[in-house]
Order: sequence, then C-alpha cells, then structure tokens
Amino acid sequence: MKNLKTAGVVGAMGLFLILNPGVFAWGNKVDSSHPATGTTVDGGYLFDEGKPPEQASPDHISVVLDNNDVYFPDAKPYIDSDSGRTLVPIRFVAQQMKAQVNWDDGTQQATINLNGKQIVLTVNSQQATVNGQGVGLDAAPTLKDGRTYVPLRFISEVLIDKTKLGGKNPIDWDPQYRVIRIHTK
Repeated sequence: MKNLKTAGVVGAMGLFLILNPGVFAWGNKVDSSHPATGTTVDGGYLFDEGKPPEQASPDHISVVLDNNDVYFPDAKPYIDSDSGRTLVPIRFVAQQMKAQVNWDDGTQQATINLNGKQIVLTVNSQQATVNGQGVGLDAAPTLKDGRTYVPLRFISEVLIDKTKLGGKNPIDWDPQYRVIRIHTK
C-alpha cells in the first residue's frame, strides 16, 4: 500500500511537471558560463523568475559589478539619445559599490561618497564637482519617475581605484548582450 501511495505521488508530480509549461519557461542552457553575466553554471539552466530573457529586448541594458548582477527593481538603465551615454539609477549601483548617496530635493543634487572621493551631480546640468573641483559631463543627470539617473562611465571612472585593477579598464560594454561590466578589483 505504501508503494502504491509513493507511486501515485511521484506520478502526480511528473504529470504536473509535464503539463505545466511554466516550469521550464525561459530557461537558458549553459555549459560553463552565461555569456551575458559571466555566472558559472555547469550543464544547468538559468531562470529569470518566469520572465523571458531581457537581452531579447533592444532597449534592455544589464549592469554587472565584479561578476554580480546589479538589480534595478523599479527603474532601468537607458542610453541617452543626445550623448549616447548610459544613464543608470544611481542608488542601486552606488549601494553595490558600497558608496553613500545623499539626495537634496531643494537643489536637485545627488552627492556620492566613496573612499574619500566625493561627486556632486545636479539634475539637468553638465557640470559636476569631484572633491570640490568642477568637471564637465558628456550627459547631464536626469530625474525620471522619482529616480536620479547619472552617467555610469563617469561615476565608475571617478570612484574606482584603478591601481587595484592591474591595468584592466574599470568599465566594459558588451554590445552583443547589451551588458556593462564594472570592475572594482
């Protein structure tokens, strides 16, 4: 009787798996490393919470910081059509870099601090300050849906200690998979 119950449970589970296409939806088979993120998986599948891979969208941009995906829960990076620069919601990237971000609503300024470096960016201004010195920007920070977007390359190149990179570029763009890789070490 016990074997009959076990067989029934196993059979029901198998039938559920076969008849439920969502169980296998959007899996990407990888043998050593996922090309978009560099995540290592041997002979397995990567799943994206039941959603299609976002690389399929020409508007999607992934950001990877030291081989860890940066998660943007409610605001996504985009390429500024005027400058061609990638703008990202600064809070999510800065938090993963262990930087402190402060927002002043009155002046519309974001201040980013990390390892004795300070960047002050003003929304819609192509002028920033780095440790009190004025610096020009290719793209002005923007405010969109309650999030402050800033030029990723500028932020990365200012905040990252390049002496720890051994000659490696602190930021790379993979146009095939639309992935920006940031290296801090």
